[in-house]
Amino acid sequence: MKEDGPEFEPFVPFESEERTPLPSFPVDALPSELRNYVSAVAESLQVPVDMPAVVGLSVIALCVQGSFVINPIPGWFEPLGLYTATVALPSERKSPVMAAMTFPVYDFEREENQARKPALEEYTAKKDLLARRVNSITEKAAKEKGSVNFDDVIAAKQEL
Repeated sequence: MKEDGPEFEPFVPFESEERTPLPSFPVDALPSELRNYVSAVAESLQVPVDMPAVVGLSVIALCVQGSFVINPIPGWFEPLGLYTATVALPSERKSPVMAAMTFPVYDFEREENQARKPALEEYTAKKDLLARRVNSITEKAAKEKGSVNFDDVIAAKQEL
């Protein structure tokens, strides 16, 4: 049973007989190191150069994030940022391209975490010790009136 109401016009597809081919990605505009890496990944994985190039730009944007701002007009500052999306059909090798292009980031992150591990462990140990001290002083102050100076509690919390 059909309900009365407005009917939609038939869908008209965007495709037309005359298609203008997209311009190729301007790989030559990339710095030589990135250009060479992008070209090598594209050749190795047999994908269009656009795919690793766009991911490469995203990786570069990640590297400068928080380091620079732009000032388009006086008083207006914007952080640098680039948001990209790689769109392709299933099995078009998007994941291998992402893995190849982001490997240096994850490698750096792994090395940096390993290098900072001793300092992090030291910080955690100090924090735990200070937290115990604050709890001890607070409990003592709550149980025994006048046994602990209030300033001692505040100083221990500030140190924590």
